[in-house]
Amino acid sequence: MENIFKRLEFVIKESEEITKHFHETKSEEVTFLCLSILDRLNFSSESLKILIEKFNGNIKVEYSCGIIIRSILLDYLIVLNAHEICERNESDTGKLYTELQNFCLMMLCDTPRNTLKYFESLKDIIPKDSLDKMYIDLVVTNQECFESYNNDGSTPVIKIKEYKTPAQLFGKLMSSKSLRKYRYVYEAYLFYSKYEHFGRMFYGLSRKKAIEQLASINEALKEFPKILLFTVNLLETLYVSDDFLKEKTVNIVSFIDNF
Repeated sequence: MENIFKRLEFVIKESEEITKHFHETKSEEVTFLCLSILDRLNFSSESLKILIEKFNGNIKVEYSCGIIIRSILLDYLIVLNAHEICERNESDTGKLYTELQNFCLMMLCDTPRNTLKYFESLKDIIPKDSLDKMYIDLVVTNQECFESYNNDGSTPVIKIKEYKTPAQLFGKLMSSKSLRKYRYVYEAYLFYSKYEHFGRMFYGLSRKKAIEQLASINEALKEFPKILLFTVNLLETLYVSDDFLKEKTVNIVSFIDNF
């Protein structure tokens, strides 16, 4: 369990320092996606640290650990797919940035897209004035995801309707010779998805021996420093002259090699 805490503490420290470094940055899509992933990795690591400290006294906390891990592993799949774009377009910088920005915008538009669908289902159910305000507030807080909007209560038009499912993200990962070795990420994601979704399979998983549960957590958390590394590498494609990021890359690689 000692190595688990070392990994979590390292990820917490490094991710926090990186997000602070970019705090004042006017972030475009790729930077914003990276900083969002680093925040989620940081917050999740903080939460897991608290939960795992209580594991020996109450193994029921493993359920919450599983839900948190599942979310971060999906983020990992997203980052790996972004790297697949970089790898495939290595010789064409212009195409690389265009495709990468479109991919990041697609992922960032997912929540507004789903929220918009929910709002549309409320037509003729709630007062029009209320729905109009909901549309306006959604666009104001997610302007990069919507076409120009007149604040007239009409249905906003989202820029990117497409979305890649976890299975599609995995399929793209497997198409890369250099990245397919990370297929374990999807296997672990599917395992912990049983915790997220209601169904019979969770019943058996929640009653595994404590040592087996902890072993699964440990295997998943071995990936957290790698998520940190891949996210920093993605930032380096934009900020190629940033010595801070170069130093962070060296630190993270060194940590991974030792643990």
